[in-house]
Amino acid sequence: MKMPEPYDLTNITNSNNFYELMVASNNLSEGLLGILILISIFILIYVLSSRFGARTAFATSSFLTAGFAILLRVMLLINDTFLFGSILLVAIAYIWMKLGG
Repeated sequence: MKMPEPYDLTNITNSNNFYELMVASNNLSEGLLGILILISIFILIYVLSSRFGARTAFATSSFLTAGFAILLRVMLLINDTFLFGSILLVAIAYIWMKLGG
């Protein structure tokens, strides 16, 4: 009888391409890799575009984050909840831009 392993001992160095490495890393981090990449992209774009004002920076970062969320969803690194959440951020940014004048 084989003893259960307390940790996921997937060998991520045995990957043939970048996609397999990302999927193995996401499995090892229990799905947090894609979410952290998405949050990092949002923060980075927001900080880089913050010189144009808060509304424009939020709209830019949410729009580009939604694009990256689609790519991460195609790669199966995030689930639908975070994809819809990023699309919701685009809708909020659109409303904020329209109401802001």
